[in-house]
Amino acid sequence: MRIHYALKTVSAISLVMLLAMSTASGAEQDAQAVKTTSAEAADSSAQRMHAHRISKEKEKQLVKEAVQAVMETENALAALSSHKSKEALLDLDGVSAKLRAILAKNAELKLVPVSFQEETFIYEGNLDDIKATTQKADQLIGDQRIQDARLLLGELASEIRINIISLPLGEYPAGIEKAASLIVAGKEDEAKKTLKQLLDTLVTDVEVYPLPVLAAEADLSEAYELEHKSDLSKTESKEKILELADKAEKQLTLAKALGYGDEKDYKVLYQGIQALRETLHTNKSKAEWEKIKGSLGQLKNKITHPTT
Repeated sequence: MRIHYALKTVSAISLVMLLAMSTASGAEQDAQAVKTTSAEAADSSAQRMHAHRISKEKEKQLVKEAVQAVMETENALAALSSHKSKEALLDLDGVSAKLRAILAKNAELKLVPVSFQEETFIYEGNLDDIKATTQKADQLIGDQRIQDARLLLGELASEIRINIISLPLGEYPAGIEKAASLIVAGKEDEAKKTLKQLLDTLVTDVEVYPLPVLAAEADLSEAYELEHKSDLSKTESKEKILELADKAEKQLTLAKALGYGDEKDYKVLYQGIQALRETLHTNKSKAEWEKIKGSLGQLKNKITHPTT
């Protein structure tokens, strides 16, 4: 059993580079979008597709003005370290202008994403492997080998993990003004300390997208489209839809075994898939499709945005 690991980081600097290279061909951008250490898994292309799609969605959420505001804050700090107070003040004026522009669009905004890191973990084992791993971890815990157990359980992940860094609009503008005032007063060391503290206020949040759940969703979406294809007979479409429903159910069973969600979540999904099987090509079919899509959406949201 192996874990394939892929990493992509979009930071303030790399985003500005992306913006500057907007004329590059779509094929070139796609080729660079996700870098993976292995393509040996049979479904690796599907996993990369999910990671690519989510990564593109996150890139769109980054706010250009906020990205540049962070960069200019870092530039101001560097200028102060070189005793270039006038340059630092110009940078901070630029930061303030960009923050005002953001707030003018949405005065209620609290956090603005400026960077993210994407990590993709692909689990290649099966249900028996998961059971064996958890049993071994239990033994290790019983022997007080907690760290060994932690490392072992760390293998039980099949997900896209997004670490998002955001600028806090509630604190940042005042911090920039304070630093500028200190520079004007000739207190460069205090200004540097203020800017360092301000950069430390950037907030990191983690979003988790379970790959087996995404795979199940893709299978069920394909099945839904097949049911409404006019160039297929009912017999042909039914066979393919049932095959996709089985695949989706297996993916959900894997997700459940890996601990994404709880028994109640999957009971609803299993019931929904069975209802889909029983209502194909009937008037009840559409309602069952809507139910299963809603249940999948709730499960994904629960995992990606857990309540504290």
